[in-house]
Amino acid sequence: MARKPATPKQQSTATPDLVAQLEARMAAEVTPVESALSPEARAIAAAMEAPAAAEPKPDLSRLPDAVVDGALRLAVGDRIVIERRASFLPGRPYLDTKTYRIHRLDGNGNMSLWDESLNQWAMDNWMTGPAKGNVYKMATTGALVTTKRKRGRPRKNPVEAPKPLVVGPDGTPVKRGRGRPKGSKNRAKEVIVEEKAEKRRLRAAKLAKKKKPATKAAAAAPNRTAAKKVAAKKPLKKGGR
Repeated sequence: MARKPATPKQQSTATPDLVAQLEARMAAEVTPVESALSPEARAIAAAMEAPAAAEPKPDLSRLPDAVVDGALRLAVGDRIVIERRASFLPGRPYLDTKTYRIHRLDGNGNMSLWDESLNQWAMDNWMTGPAKGNVYKMATTGALVTTKRKRGRPRKNPVEAPKPLVVGPDGTPVKRGRGRPKGSKNRAKEVIVEEKAEKRRLRAAKLAKKKKPATKAAAAAPNRTAAKKVAAKKPLKKGGR
């Protein structure tokens, strides 16, 4: 099979000046996206691209320190203000400031905390927190010290606040045993005797009411039944009536 002759390549006749003119014409015909937007849309786009403003950090200098000489000056049930830092980011920038109610403490510095503004639990450690840049203060005066509440839909089923704990002399919570507390249902012996006697009287009255005939017809019914039985037992006389 014979091969077709090769077609010679055509050389481009476009000069650099002609290419530049064509690019300028195309750029003039294309409308930029920003110019096609309305002024309101451009303002919204600029606001979305702008960096978010940092939240103002509350001044905690007026509050006394909660950790002094490596010891916590608060106990279970007290309120504590914590200024937290983002330890996982370079430079450890400021994160937020919250006021919590101390619910539980242990010997390792771990604290189980209750956030009264958001109705949720939190954990912290007052021994290792200062090394991360956290600041611990005593909430002794004024209202709750907290940063702006997070936006969003509120919880459908909010968490209930914890019940107050029974604390021992050393400040540790005392666990209550299982079952009802002793003495919660104890009564005097005379009261128990009277209640039992009253129950017996009510029971006897109920039984007597059941045995007593309700009407006179009911009382005469047994007599008619006995008469029928006697008549049935009488023998018939021989030879007629």
